[in-house]
Amino acid sequence: SVPVKIIIRLTTDDDGVCDYYNQWDTSISDVDVLDDWFGESLEVNLHNPWLTYTLGMHRLRESGLAPDLFDYLDERQLTINEIHRFCNMMFVGRGGAPLPNPNLSWSAFVLALEGLVEKEKPQWNSVKNGLRPWIDTQILNKYETPMAQSSSRWRVGTRASLEPEETGGRTSSQRFYRPPRDFDYRRSQSDSNATAGRTQRERPASSCTATRPIGLSGVTLSDRLRSWSHPTKDAKKPFSVDKLLVTVPLLFPPDNELVEDHPYFSRWKAIDEDAFWNIDDEAQLGKMLKRAVLKAKLFLHPDKLPKDCTENQNLLFRTMWEAILEYERAS
Repeated sequence: SVPVKIIIRLTTDDDGVCDYYNQWDTSISDVDVLDDWFGESLEVNLHNPWLTYTLGMHRLRESGLAPDLFDYLDERQLTINEIHRFCNMMFVGRGGAPLPNPNLSWSAFVLALEGLVEKEKPQWNSVKNGLRPWIDTQILNKYETPMAQSSSRWRVGTRASLEPEETGGRTSSQRFYRPPRDFDYRRSQSDSNATAGRTQRERPASSCTATRPIGLSGVTLSDRLRSWSHPTKDAKKPFSVDKLLVTVPLLFPPDNELVEDHPYFSRWKAIDEDAFWNIDDEAQLGKMLKRAVLKAKLFLHPDKLPKDCTENQNLLFRTMWEAILEYERAS
């Protein structure tokens, strides 16, 4: 191998062209495909909304000098250990004491990080259209909760799943379904208070029926998909699109035991619950939703789906696709 990193800077908004090059980004480890600063900020916020993606960070990535960990910021949610590494790189100088191990005490880690962040000047957050701290510790504080510990599965990218130091030497199958505490910090999407008519500016809550265990009542896959997309069986208005997008992982095995597993499910990059929260500018929120919907459409497009899908898998993908199209028709 040659120690060369290839940076591709896109200067087009054409969805087909962007999708073509983004496939290189996810499949070739030494290639990083970049949008402009605002476009990359949207991508980072979808997966890691606790971070203010600054112009300086973007320029560093454009130069090809950024650490490999920066490549994951716009691709997927960082793991606990990766957040720890990232924050040490950003805020702890050479010879300084590293931040506390978040696997031993998440609260101690966030508290120490908050002290370092307070010493730094606020940075321009292009998504929230204002000055913000480098790290939103309010968001990080929510990750270490009983609900976060119970999150059963958040898929990660292929490159991340091959990092033995992040998994403690676990096998590939064990890495695929990340256990709590030492690997996964994402909150469960279950929320029994989910209601219809929520404004898009509120933090996404989950369609609770989809997360309940299947009993002896004969719940079908169609029933579960309906409970994901609509508040009630007879409701005509679906859940808001941001709620649908953040709860997509609940439709995949093992959370959904009514559909067979498939390697293609691992290509879905989970969207953080806080990605659409605390964005006061309606125009910025609209751009955020548009970017998220575009990523969903690229994943769900019939031409992209594998040819060996079962009947249940096809029903799942078709229901998700129709939900996205229904949102676009209504917007």
